[in-house]
Amino acid sequence: APAQAESNVLFIFDASGSMKKKLDSGESRMDAAKKAMNEALSSMPADVRLGLLLFGHRRAKDCTDMELVSPIGADDAKKIAARIIALEAKGETPIAESLRQGLRSYAALKGQDNRIILVTDGVEECQGNVCAAAQEVRAAGFDLRVDVVGFTLTKEQRALIECVPEVTGGQYYDAQNMAGLTTALAQVAQKAVEPPDNNILGQAKGGT
Repeated sequence: APAQAESNVLFIFDASGSMKKKLDSGESRMDAAKKAMNEALSSMPADVRLGLLLFGHRRAKDCTDMELVSPIGADDAKKIAARIIALEAKGETPIAESLRQGLRSYAALKGQDNRIILVTDGVEECQGNVCAAAQEVRAAGFDLRVDVVGFTLTKEQRALIECVPEVTGGQYYDAQNMAGLTTALAQVAQKAVEPPDNNILGQAKGGT
């Protein structure tokens, strides 16, 4: 097989207070997201190096509540899934600053197949500028794409965050319920392990 770049995927997971809200199915957004993330992580190839950054998971009303709980390559998919399953929804949604924190994880990984997958049910709540943060990601030159999985986002909310994948060369995935979230995360997980040159072509492909 031809040599290809290492694949590095950092999940940024939203544990803000709005994740307590109920879906039409009766379960909370958080419970649905935990199940969908567990499924997506279980299908990740073992040679993809994973990481996890959380926000809103420790304190309510605190825009500084962000934490890199699993640096890229430190834990396997099972351990990252366990960290997500243990979460409680509590805090705010500092998306712009979490992207900047995530960017730091890639400083030594330039030239590899680098991706952030942001899973959120809301928009920026901490006076950050997500589009400016996306420009910083692009300008850093770390070959880093950001995919956004928008969970239960309205059309107006989507419009506020779609600049992130557009600027960085990633993709936006819309998920309005548990089934949609599971499908979106499966698609994004598959996409994350495709060689970079196939990313554009891969958008038109189904799963195999």
